[in-house]
Amino acid sequence: MCVLRLSGPHQKLSASVSNSFIEFREAIASQKDRESGKTTEGESSTYLYSVSNADNDHVPTQISDAVNFLTQRQTELKELLSRDGVEQAILDFAWDFPLDALGQFNRFPLSLIDLCAKLGIEIEVSVYGTSTEKKQK
Repeated sequence: MCVLRLSGPHQKLSASVSNSFIEFREAIASQKDRESGKTTEGESSTYLYSVSNADNDHVPTQISDAVNFLTQRQTELKELLSRDGVEQAILDFAWDFPLDALGQFNRFPLSLIDLCAKLGIEIEVSVYGTSTEKKQK
């Protein structure tokens, strides 16, 4: 899965994404912090949009989906990311890493790096350890 994550002051960010060309959802952790009183309405919150629903072990598909999304939506994204309250934009790729593996590599193509640089979007990789053992029934 690959998500576009926007962060900023809750009230301003919430207003900016509410009339966006895509439907963002508030991150569960961000929402829980506000509802529990740990943070206030003026403090930072995070909103997410799923750019790719490909599994964590299908990195090339996530990257392809991200390039297509950024390419097709450049104009809208430039406008959205310039709105009040949008302080940070991150494209977060989720990658599985087998715990018993010696190593793994995934490469970001220049097309993705260029698009992200032009739009002011950072790239992040969230790595999740996985077992390669087959589940026994």
